[in-house]
Amino acid sequence: LSMGINPYYIADIATLDEKTYNTAVELITNKGLNAPTAIDVAKLNGADYTNALSEIEAGSYKDFKNEITPDIESKLTAQAEILYGKTQPQIGRAESEISELSGESGAILTARPKGVQSTLKKLIVKYEKGKINLGETSTPESIAADCEEAIGDSYGTRLQLKSLTPEQTRAAVEKGLIGTSLGYDEFIAYMKSGTGEDNVIGFDKIKAGVIETLKTAQTGYVVDRLIRGIRGKSINITELNNYGSRSSSYFTNEQLLEIANAYEETTGKKLTVVTRVDVEEAKEAFGARINSDGTMENDYMIIKNKGAEKNSGYTSTQMNVKHKLDDEGTQTGNGELQIRGTEVNTFGDVEHIPYDIRQGKITAKDVEYSEVYKTIESMDDSSYSNYNRYLSQTYEWLRMKELGIEMPKPELDGVYKTKTGEVISASDMGKLTMEGLTELNRKIHE
Repeated sequence: LSMGINPYYIADIATLDEKTYNTAVELITNKGLNAPTAIDVAKLNGADYTNALSEIEAGSYKDFKNEITPDIESKLTAQAEILYGKTQPQIGRAESEISELSGESGAILTARPKGVQSTLKKLIVKYEKGKINLGETSTPESIAADCEEAIGDSYGTRLQLKSLTPEQTRAAVEKGLIGTSLGYDEFIAYMKSGTGEDNVIGFDKIKAGVIETLKTAQTGYVVDRLIRGIRGKSINITELNNYGSRSSSYFTNEQLLEIANAYEETTGKKLTVVTRVDVEEAKEAFGARINSDGTMENDYMIIKNKGAEKNSGYTSTQMNVKHKLDDEGTQTGNGELQIRGTEVNTFGDVEHIPYDIRQGKITAKDVEYSEVYKTIESMDDSSYSNYNRYLSQTYEWLRMKELGIEMPKPELDGVYKTKTGEVISASDMGKLTMEGLTELNRKIHE
């Protein structure tokens, strides 16, 4: 406080490791940076830090952040309450739209309006990044429009897909093995032991084909309903993100192509699809053309590979949806539909906690996360990369479990260190396992 640092950010600065703390304070007191910008720059290393300083000196730095003050926080809180007040009474309409996808599949549909605190956190992040104008040129109407645009998931819906039964798994695997030399039992044994690549020529290709067949068996009903909804204009999606690896993602390339085809025929526009696919695969699976900016497209879709496979292995199919809020469809609301299996669903609800801490979405002010905050915040980059590998392996394990293929459960082992070289205790790392994060989430929401 005596340094003149904005009180809103004192907890965030005070919980930094010593080196980052000293750098942040120096940037504030000697370079004149505001607190949120100083925190971001102080976390940079090596050439990234040097380049940022050079750009700041030259006046060309593009990542300056706006500071939150009590007045700004009050205004954003009011907007969060207004948005929730508009969303909460209409959530039933959004749920009704999405309910046609589940039908008789046994998938569990849930719907919820984005809460006030969750909305406020997102508005704060958007304001800091300059996406919301609260200055002298703003009006009540422009502020409301900025805030509504900033929240892309005011209406949250989620479908939890059932795992395959043993009978469904066997039928899909046997179908996927047609034309190969392997039988069901042999394939399953190789998957469990992880020795297929060592013993069967072309096993990777065989495995990929079988997993595509298994995915279709789990998601086919919902995908068919989604295509019908798009063609009938009862569901209006605007973007599709098929997050995950080639094996863990939910929708197959063939399904993505069918969805995009229906979307283009109905709207006359190309659907933007984010999915894990390289250039050669995009050419073969989608007949894609490669643009100079690295994006890929065909007559129906714009295909983006970047961002599809997260470092943590995050797995979920998510669609931006424009929900009709009146019978005429003249009023719409921004929604997000998530499609996951029941095994992945629980993990997906807690896996984001370390990422949110690392990205500054969860800060030292969020005391409910205090037992893991310092561990993640202080972890060095190499250790954090190894930790993400564990998370990614856990997603793969859970996805195979949904598809009926039992594989060894990943374990969080190895040595993890802080940025100052100290070894993180096994007890603290245990709180970051799948079980530890699930227990933390349970305590927060009990």
